[in-house]
Amino acid sequence: MRIKVITLIQPWATLIALGEKQIETRSWWTDYRGQLGIHAGKTIDLESCNQPRIKAALASHGITSPSQLPTGCILSTCQVFDCKKMIIDKNNRIAVPGYKISDREISFGHYAPGRWAWILANNKKLQEPVPARGQQRLWDYDLRSA
Repeated sequence: MRIKVITLIQPWATLIALGEKQIETRSWWTDYRGQLGIHAGKTIDLESCNQPRIKAALASHGITSPSQLPTGCILSTCQVFDCKKMIIDKNNRIAVPGYKISDREISFGHYAPGRWAWILANNKKLQEPVPARGQQRLWDYDLRSA
């Protein structure tokens, strides 16, 4: 099965794989809709791992140290359902038109006017991470060869 994949630094890849994060924020728009592999790159953002909401979300799944975060592998698949440009709403808050975004979800991404919210659905964590070398932007991978 050939799929599109995106490489994310940790802890963001794991938050998606665990179903904690349903929106990926990007500086670029995509017209791609369909199955997407979530790849954990080699980098771990240690400062983000210590943010209270992120730390709590990871801990609820037994991850208590950044050293437990897998790197260099595909962790899950999901569906890219939509892609919306972020705006400032009439209450002077960041908004994603057509979606209600929780404060918790906002703490899991980089929300700012002009950035893009990739709306994800149907997340499925792989039974075992699939070692793979990451790439920038969207890239193709054949899960059958794993």
